Amino acid sequence: MSTGKRLAKRSILGTRVCAPTADGLHMPGVIQATKTDAEDENVYTVTFPDKTTGEYRGDELIGPGFQTIAGLTLKSGQRVYVTFNGREVSGAVLEHDAVRDDVLISIQPSQHNHHITHTVQLHKRLEEVRLLESRKSARLQDLDTDYSRLAEGQSELRRRASSLSIDVPPSINGRKRRPSASEDADTMDDCMAAMVLMRLSCSPKSPRVPSDAPVELAAETALPRQTARRLAWAPPVYVGVW
Repeated sequence: MSTGKRLAKRSILGTRVCAPTADGLHMPGVIQATKTDAEDENVYTVTFPDKTTGEYRGDELIGPGFQTIAGLTLKSGQRVYVTFNGREVSGAVLEHDAVRDDVLISIQPSQHNHHITHTVQLHKRLEEVRLLESRKSARLQDLDTDYSRLAEGQSELRRRASSLSIDVPPSINGRKRRPSASEDADTMDDCMAAMVLMRLSCSPKSPRVPSDAPVELAAETALPRQTARRLAWAPPVYVGVW
């Protein structure tokens, strides 16, 4: 059990927190050590940027794993961080009206606020205010995302993709409809009739038909009645007489 407690204390070392100073302002620092006092309470040693240190109980610290900014009354001059125009900026509290939940903050051009060209005053709610700077790299802080350009880039990519693609027409079934059995029979009857007429006209044994006889009569003399009727539509055929 003691080993687990010791590991828990060691794991909190290096945590960034804000601790109160003598003038009532909260100063950012880093936990460097921890110990247990006579009342068996944890005491944390915090090192500040100016190399000074101080010891604080857990309920006096603001940060991950400790207290939050909720319920805190910020004093004038307190250094805070807020989001302005999509970027994190650093400012100083001018006034905090806890009843109205309104924090008046002055934002001035500085090394942290390099994109600010003139002093700006902002009204923020307490929940929108941070005492610690966000842990972002300089590259991410300097990156100003232009969503309109991103949208244009996506549209350009879609246009390029569509120009490289090949439009394929919808599949069309190219197979022709097979003729029915009755159509096949009609075609065969017509072909057979034509072949019989050709043979009759060329055969010396074909029956003599008067030259002035109509085609229907010549066909009926050599073909069945049904086949002769199918030839009634055919153009005139001159049958030679041998």
